[in-house]
Amino acid sequence: MNLKNIPSRTFMKIYKKLSSKYQRRLILILVKLNLLSPSIRGRVNYRGKFKVKLSNNSSFKMINYGGIIESKTFSYGLFNTWEGDVGWIWNDLCKISQVIFDVGAHTGIYGLVAKAENKKSKVYAFEPSP
Repeated sequence: MNLKNIPSRTFMKIYKKLSSKYQRRLILILVKLNLLSPSIRGRVNYRGKFKVKLSNNSSFKMINYGGIIESKTFSYGLFNTWEGDVGWIWNDLCKISQVIFDVGAHTGIYGLVAKAENKKSKVYAFEPSP
């Protein structure tokens, strides 16, 4: 049985009956097994740690506290809903850079991408607004 074929309305009814602890566990297991459709991932309002996979088999972990960037990244993948037109340019430039500055870092996702893509680089991320 493939959970991707379960209607999202049915899944959400079951999901909402679980405690937040079990909701989190269920979502992580289903994501890890690639059994959760993007339409359901976008509706579960997941909070907590998750892994972001990059194109070259590297990855990094993020914590979603409910921000839009983290939520969209969890639900639809890196650069698939926001900054998709420039995100992959950043990704490629990080692979060949030795020093990387992420000015206006906000959640730090660009800095995380940079370090995941190029472990030897020096990454500096700044967010001037509290």
